[in-house]
Amino acid sequence: MDSNEFVKIALHRKRLRAAIKSLGLNDLQKLASDINELLAEREQEIEQQKAEQQQKLAKIEEMKSLLNAQGLSIEDLMDMDTVETTTKKPATRTVEPKYRILDENGQEHLWTGRGRAPKVFQKYFDQGNSKESCLIK
Repeated sequence: MDSNEFVKIALHRKRLRAAIKSLGLNDLQKLASDINELLAEREQEIEQQKAEQQQKLAKIEEMKSLLNAQGLSIEDLMDMDTVETTTKKPATRTVEPKYRILDENGQEHLWTGRGRAPKVFQKYFDQGNSKESCLIK
């Protein structure tokens, strides 16, 4: 018998009567005693949960009054959390150029050496020149 079937029997008086018809008086008294114990345990659990919830609410109210005494609200705390996370920017460093060349027009081109080479540098390298020849010293 699975738990759903048990619940169906236990919650319907006619089904329960049919299920316990073969039990003796002692067995019925034992069943009633066990059910009463389980009921008392459940009531105690519920009372404990209510008490814990009330303690939690009391602590929340205490924190609210402390915040109010300082002239703050919960919204102020929430705003501070979002302000801190949105205003921080990652630190970026500028990298000094490592290579320099002059093109046909006499215009200076600089490259840090990171990533793909710019077209001007790639054209220069394709002509047989090396990186070392345009290294900034």
